[in-house]
Amino acid sequence: PSPSDFLKEVYRILKPGGYIIVTTPNVEGLFAKIFRKNWRSVRTDHLFLFSRKNLRDLLEQCGFNVLKYRSWGGIPVEMSSGKIKQITDYWVKYFNVGDVMLFLAQK
Repeated sequence: PSPSDFLKEVYRILKPGGYIIVTTPNVEGLFAKIFRKNWRSVRTDHLFLFSRKNLRDLLEQCGFNVLKYRSWGGIPVEMSSGKIKQITDYWVKYFNVGDVMLFLAQK
């Protein structure tokens, strides 16, 4: 199903006041912008990729009330470790520009 069809079905079966948590790669993340087509989340098992705005709009169009947004994920472990990774991970999380995003929404 399309992401819209999936979210509409989740909304339909969710109890009133129920929550949904959605995590997905963030195409607006810092490393998505740096690596572009070589970004680690451009893979065949990710059928759809979203920006923060696209996913927020989709959740709202399907009837959800978005309560929270967070992002995290900096330099991949295989590229760096130690202090550089810690610093990068801290700042991408602080500025919400990580490679992974999470939405908490309510019916």
